[in-house]
Amino acid sequence: MDDYSDRWEGLRRASGGNVYNNLDLIKIWLETYQKAATPNIILIEEGKDLVGIAPLVNSVYRTKGLPLRTLSLVGGVPNCMMLLSNSILFLPGRKDALELIVGEMKRLKWSVLSTKFMADGDAVRQFTQMAHYTWHTVDEPSSTMMNVPIRDSGDITEGFDKHARRTIKRTLRLIDREGHHIQFRKIALDDLDRSVGAYVQQHIERWGSRGGSIFLDPNNTKFLRKALRIRYNGGGGYAYELLLDGEVAGQLFGFQEGDTAFGFRLGMNDSFSKFSPGWLVFYHAFLDLRERGVRWCALGGGEEKYKFEMGSKTMPLVGITATRGIVSVANRISRIGRDHQKKGDAEATEGPGREPVSNP
Repeated sequence: MDDYSDRWEGLRRASGGNVYNNLDLIKIWLETYQKAATPNIILIEEGKDLVGIAPLVNSVYRTKGLPLRTLSLVGGVPNCMMLLSNSILFLPGRKDALELIVGEMKRLKWSVLSTKFMADGDAVRQFTQMAHYTWHTVDEPSSTMMNVPIRDSGDITEGFDKHARRTIKRTLRLIDREGHHIQFRKIALDDLDRSVGAYVQQHIERWGSRGGSIFLDPNNTKFLRKALRIRYNGGGGYAYELLLDGEVAGQLFGFQEGDTAFGFRLGMNDSFSKFSPGWLVFYHAFLDLRERGVRWCALGGGEEKYKFEMGSKTMPLVGITATRGIVSVANRISRIGRDHQKKGDAEATEGPGREPVSNP
């Protein structure tokens, strides 16, 4: 794949791909999770030019004890770190490249195709439409990526709502009144491993009693370290820490590309929850990111309240799941059974001589 580096990145930018389509991140993901997923990268070439990319992997997913061979986007395998909004890419106007991608996908061995959380756009819509014509598919529930605009001058919180601004001011007054020492720290490359280690430890402690932490799998820690390091080396990584009385209270790790920052992981120390460390680390991080030329910060998927309070704009994320072979037949039989059940229920409640059943 190293031979395709320049052409991959050229196509990515020409087709509107973001940092999660970056070849370096994809290579690190594949190396880290090689025991969980096998690369099925599809490259469409025209002469020496690259005109289409499908960054796919093959993995085995078990349901009710049965193994299902699953084709998914790199970064879309359960229990592995996600590359949110990774998508199939091809040059604008090159539907023929998409047709070749889908043709190659037909040749691969899989029972389930899972392409979730792709960045919505013309290319992705063309792919999902073609997938609907080609396989038995269902649309994934829609999601969103939240993007916070960062003012290029003045008060960084001007675009926040009143509640967010009050929270930040109240917290800063509380810290001052109680005599705590607050410090904001930009993490240098040679201190990155220590900072990630602190984040992972706090994540395990915070989520241990709430269903478990993904960082109990050391591969997820390994990927986070490597991904940040490779972006740091190219000038596109960042890590920040908020310290209270010398102890880490909050952290933010992410990637920068052009005028957009991508917040990858946010960490908070529950011991300092009354001081809203998440708000404070965002406040200070946005100030520094603005100095780096950032005008937007993508905060990942999910519509948490705090993201709206920062004035976030939404970007749709879409996806489809497709099945074929015996899995597709089983799905169709299951759906027919559900449809018959619904029809029977309707006839029992609204048939001749009966009144519709009212909601209680």
